[in-house]
Amino acid sequence: MSSVRCLKTSQHRVWWIAAGRPKDGPVAQTMRKARQEYKLHLKRMRVSQQSCFTNDLHDALSGKDFNSFWKMWNSKLNNRFGSRVINGANDHGSIADIFADIYAACAQPHRSHCCDKRQQQFQTRYSCYSSADLDTAGAISVEMVDSVIRNMKRGRAPGPDGITAEYLLYSHPLLCVLLSLLFRLMLVFTYVPNEFGLGLIVPLLKSDDCDSTVADNYSAITISPCISKAFESCLIPIFSPWLESDILQFGFKKEGVVVMPYTR
Repeated sequence: MSSVRCLKTSQHRVWWIAAGRPKDGPVAQTMRKARQEYKLHLKRMRVSQQSCFTNDLHDALSGKDFNSFWKMWNSKLNNRFGSRVINGANDHGSIADIFADIYAACAQPHRSHCCDKRQQQFQTRYSCYSSADLDTAGAISVEMVDSVIRNMKRGRAPGPDGITAEYLLYSHPLLCVLLSLLFRLMLVFTYVPNEFGLGLIVPLLKSDDCDSTVADNYSAITISPCISKAFESCLIPIFSPWLESDILQFGFKKEGVVVMPYTR
């Protein structure tokens, strides 16, 4: 079917060239229509191919045929992340340093004096801050930790600690008791271990059309420790009455629709 459409488009192009490459008229309109139909057909073919591939992956995973699953995964997707040269560097250490510098620059303020001013304003307001009394000793219960663990997404990659949600889910029930005790102590003493702030950054190519040898074409995905995610999930219902998002935030809102702002 694709070859037929390609032949049809080629014939219309030959007629269009023979007519002197007109910009208006029946010949030009027929040429534009044939070109649009061909592009639309290619787009539908790509979507259909991706859908068939996704269904095959789902069937292999549902049937626990892991050999077929990874064989299809590597044949289709493994080459998306496989560039061995990034910004002219070809060894792992240099490539890691390049990505580290790029992602570290993204976390730096654009204007240092504005950042210092905002930090001073925060310190002034924080020194005068007062809130309602919070029962830190009983804020996190065993039932809350158990519910958080059961609602964690499974089949995800582990963080720097190598622990996945399945480890917590299928562990002994005593683990929920110990984690609830740990989280309550962290609230009482207002202390969070430094390991909770660690993350594993994985660069992912933004699009198949991007040049895989350019570091700026990769977006960063951070994988946090699993226990740190559980602690954050416990804090959300406790502090949600005091947490509000800005009206200028368009994405990453629960039950919200991402609306792209228009600029003139």
